[in-house]
Amino acid sequence: MNTLRTFIAILIMAISTFSCSNDDGDLNYNNNSFVYIETASFQDYSGNSKLLVSDGNNTRPIKILNKRIQYQIIDSKIVFLDGQDIIEFNPKSNKTRIIANLPNILIHSFHVSPNMDNLAFSNYEDIFIVELNSGTMKNITEHLEGNFRIPKWSPDGNSLLVRNGIPIVGPNDEAPTSTGNFKVFSLSQQSFQDIEMFDQFASPGNAEWSPDSKLIAYGQYQAIFTFDIENRQLKRITSQEVVATNPKFSTDGSKMSYFSSDLSDNGNNWQNFLTIYDISNNSSKIVNDIYSYDVSWKYDSSEILYCTKTGIFSYNLSNGTISQIVNSNESIFLHSVKFLN
Repeated sequence: MNTLRTFIAILIMAISTFSCSNDDGDLNYNNNSFVYIETASFQDYSGNSKLLVSDGNNTRPIKILNKRIQYQIIDSKIVFLDGQDIIEFNPKSNKTRIIANLPNILIHSFHVSPNMDNLAFSNYEDIFIVELNSGTMKNITEHLEGNFRIPKWSPDGNSLLVRNGIPIVGPNDEAPTSTGNFKVFSLSQQSFQDIEMFDQFASPGNAEWSPDSKLIAYGQYQAIFTFDIENRQLKRITSQEVVATNPKFSTDGSKMSYFSSDLSDNGNNWQNFLTIYDISNNSSKIVNDIYSYDVSWKYDSSEILYCTKTGIFSYNLSNGTISQIVNSNESIFLHSVKFLN
């Protein structure tokens, strides 16, 4: 009975903390406005997720869902999944509209093209493309091997990056190993091409488009790589002495952020450092020891937002300062932060 009472007290505390975000006051939308997700969390308990928009001083809830919230930013509007509906929310006018109603099947992940002409989604097995104007839907992977998920439209809206889970038999394997690859679907040619992998037997991490839609950056084998789609050139960004994950291009394409640990004799012993890589001169700069994988670049590439277990922080690239802009505690999990612009 005491255990039950303790759990109920903890649950009430978590819900109370979750519902006490600063939702008062008018938001002053500016170039520093951002969106993030707040989830009530205590040990093994995980509550509803709240999608919020903030100007750094005041915060407004957009939607509360009892499952994982998926969203993206398009032209300062927030596009998110609610049940089978893809909804666009304009924070300045406080208006919403349904841009698509998807079939009654599992939606594992989705992505809307930057011009909002097409929607791609995965039911974990296949990738479907929906033309938003006509409502026409097509399965583009039904004749391919493996499962497909995490569709990502290129910034120019002409290509779709997807992750392909495939069984591969290695030289010493008695049974197939489930690994992964990336493919790019050309909307104009209606065909796929493979992204060259550093190691076909090592499952890669997440992948990102460059702003000019010419490069794919991905993490694999504890390293960061870029692949030039047109010239089919694979380049390793990080050295063999560095463990690196989660690459993300800056908005202007001149830099890339990732998280790294230096395993050399004089390294940092598996500390997780936010690292900024300058593409033009092939150099990297360590920012700080950060327990996070959420990163968002500002529209002018001058600032980075990131989440940790203690809150949301801003890193200014010009002067190297770090500022905390949202506080958190152990009963709140903040994640998926993105600049609104």
